[in-house]
Order: sequence, then C-alpha cells, then structure tokens
Amino acid sequence: MKEILWLNKINAPSVKSSFCAYLDILNYRHKMLIADIMEDSNDFLRDLIEISRKNVNTLNNQIQLKICNDKVVLGIPDYNELDTFNKHNIRRVFKDIARFQFQIVLSGYIIKGALSYGGLFINDSLIYGDALFSSADLRNEAIYPRIILSEGMKNKVIRYLNAYDDGPDDFIPLRAYILRDDTGRFFINYLSSSLITSLDPPDYRDLHYHKTVIDILCRSLKNDGLYFEELSWVKQYHNYFISFCCPCAYKSLLFEDVEETNCENIDIL
Repeated sequence: MKEILWLNKINAPSVKSSFCAYLDILNYRHKMLIADIMEDSNDFLRDLIEISRKNVNTLNNQIQLKICNDKVVLGIPDYNELDTFNKHNIRRVFKDIARFQFQIVLSGYIIKGALSYGGLFINDSLIYGDALFSSADLRNEAIYPRIILSEGMKNKVIRYLNAYDDGPDDFIPLRAYILRDDTGRFFINYLSSSLITSLDPPDYRDLHYHKTVIDILCRSLKNDGLYFEELSWVKQYHNYFISFCCPCAYKSLLFEDVEETNCENIDIL
C-alpha cells in the first residue's frame, strides 16, 4: 500500500516533506448535471472510475492520488529525503504531474490548481498537512486552467536549476515542464508531456487530439456561456506551445483567431 510512503523507520504514521497538488475540476458539475438530465449517471461514474484507474496505473508508485467529486489531491513525498532517489528526480515529479494534467484534459475535463511544498500525510482515510492547506488556498490564484507553483515551490525549482545539471541531452529537462507568465507566476507546462526526448519533436497526434478535445469543449459549453475565458486561455497556451516547440508544424494544429499569450520559458540558467 502507498501509505507506507508516510511511515517512519518504526512504521508509525509520519508527516513528511512532500509535494502536494490541489486541483479543481471546473466542468465536473456541468458534466454531472448533463448526465443526470440524460439519465446516464452510471455512465458518467464509469467514466470517472476509468479516468482514475488509468491515471493510477500511469503515475509512478510514489504518488498518492485522491479524488472527491470535483477535487483532486496528488501527494508525493520529497525524493531528496528517500535514500533510494537522487536529487535529479524532482524532474520526475513535474513530469508525472504534467502527464496527469494532460490525461485529464484529454479526457474532457478542465482543471486548475496549485502545487506546493511542505508537511503532508496521506492514508486511505486522511489527508493532513500544511502543504495541503497551502495548495488549497493558492488554487484560486491560478485563474486559468493551469497548475501554478507556490512561492516556496518556485524557489525550490530555482535552487535546483542553479545547483544541478539538468540531465543528459536526451532527457526532458525540468525547465521544459515549467512556464512563467508576464507576472512571474510559474505554472506546469503540461503539453510537454507530448515530448519523447529533448532531441525529438512532440507527438503531433497528442497535440492534434488536444486541439480536438478543446474544440469539442468550446462547442459543448458555448450555449451555456460557461468557461469562455478559461478555454480561450487554453487555446492561447496551445498555440504558444506549438509555435515554440514545433514552429514548422502543420497549421492544422493551431487554433485560428487566437491572441498571443504572455508565457515564456523560464531562463534561470
């Protein structure tokens, strides 16, 4: 059981320094109401179970995933405190969280939230710790469908990039999983999950599917007047990623009539 991650050397429950993401599924209630109207609530439930199962199977076994209605919590003990990991595995934390967000979006859900660092404990019946409060309090500052970093998490990333080599050329470096906006806010660059190595272009099929899903969400929510600004931002972000990572890609991957967004790669090194 993953509860062992939050046990001390004498197998007693223990708060550990951890990464904690607290996420809101913005269109969860809308999907649930539609399912109730169409009398296919059980189909909606099976969809949620499948999404949970798929993500649990693809996340590495150091991550604890909890979903309660439209709230999602991801907890990851700090690898630096575990003898079996090295300091470069902070890259794995961001890789897994980016992959989780990407898969959730491809399943038709809009999420936003925050990633923080601090004390955390998770078992089958309890989530406890200041990291949870920090990310829960911060999530509304994300504004758009993105996972922002707390100041503590941002400083940890900066220290890491200043202190350590960011991996071999064929690795996806940590910086690839993080963007910053014009206010200096850091957030997860989840479309980097379409990258295989830093030497190869992204998987165009994944990016095309992402565009298709966002198009479908825009059409399905248009009549209800829901999440227009949020989905407009996702389109901007999508076009930014295409323009930056694969400027020679087919124009069919781009959303038309979308303003540029104020994102840039972090350039600490």
